[in-house]
Amino acid sequence: MAKYLFDLDLEEIPLGWEEAYQEALTRCPDGEIIPPLPDDAFNRPCFYHPVAYRALILKTFNKYKLLARRLMEEQKPDIKSWITELVKVDIILYKLLSLWVSEFMDISCYDPKDFNSDVFGANDSYFSYISDDMQPYEGLKLLNLHVED
Repeated sequence: MAKYLFDLDLEEIPLGWEEAYQEALTRCPDGEIIPPLPDDAFNRPCFYHPVAYRALILKTFNKYKLLARRLMEEQKPDIKSWITELVKVDIILYKLLSLWVSEFMDISCYDPKDFNSDVFGANDSYFSYISDDMQPYEGLKLLNLHVED
């Protein structure tokens, strides 16, 4: 059982949007431009590329796993800056894991150009895991990370 997010191997965790990914592997492995969706107020097309988006999540998660491990091994004398860095990395790992297990992504969510804002943007989901209008992702609940009291 994993104790920390950096102990996880994403490829062992079910991808919440596996069906979209598998379909894209055969239908549009290099991505495709989707015409504007009817409910898009900006009337803009989007680039649909679940294959590249999945690869970005894996690459970035593995990069930040290594950073988290290094931070845990090399605790700095300045505890405040060390904890700050550790929390920043944990937020990124959490957001990547959330994107991985999410079953609620629509067709406009797989654009690699939006990846940085999806991962490095607002952090409210990390600090307010459950809100009144949103239940926790089933995939995150199934991970059952070990937490010591």
